[in-house]
Amino acid sequence: MEETKVSLDKFLDLVRNQFEYGGKKYALSGDNQKESTDVLFDKYGKNWLIGTIDKYTFRFKNLARERDLLKIATYMYILWLKRGFFVLSQGINDPPIDTNLKIKSEYFDLFNKRVLERIDIFNDLTTRKSKFSLDENGVLCLNSISSYLGEMANKQWKDISEYNLIIIFYYTYYVWDKKFLATAGSDTDTNNEDKK
Repeated sequence: MEETKVSLDKFLDLVRNQFEYGGKKYALSGDNQKESTDVLFDKYGKNWLIGTIDKYTFRFKNLARERDLLKIATYMYILWLKRGFFVLSQGINDPPIDTNLKIKSEYFDLFNKRVLERIDIFNDLTTRKSKFSLDENGVLCLNSISSYLGEMANKQWKDISEYNLIIIFYYTYYVWDKKFLATAGSDTDTNNEDKK
């Protein structure tokens, strides 16, 4: 368990870096409440964002890049915020909550706590279910994540549970842990931006 905790802490630090950098990339000038992701979500609906997330499962299967896993995990956190699980345990149905950088930073520790509360359950699932076993590129697990996203797209907004979001976050972490722990953080948007 301690080894998992150390690995998960590294992953969570990279996710934090991802959404902090995203806060710079997607900020709207003059609006401290919304980022462009919120505007696009409002304009095109939840399935726009779910489809965007699924795009990264396909990209990962083709390129096997760390950054795509970090994007999937970051968007699971953003959806968790938009559903309002930090306000009420059952979430807020309407309206979806705007997720500016201040809110993302403020509630990330609570999200981490919710992930850790379920870590034993998720570890057990990955050892028992072969569909989450890793082939050389993590494709089996990413196919399962893509299937979960498809199911989520067919649900009503109010029916997307905290568990739905956290389990995808966890399985993304699971692939990252097996493939990228030794080189953690070497292929991120923020890392590449710093090199320019």
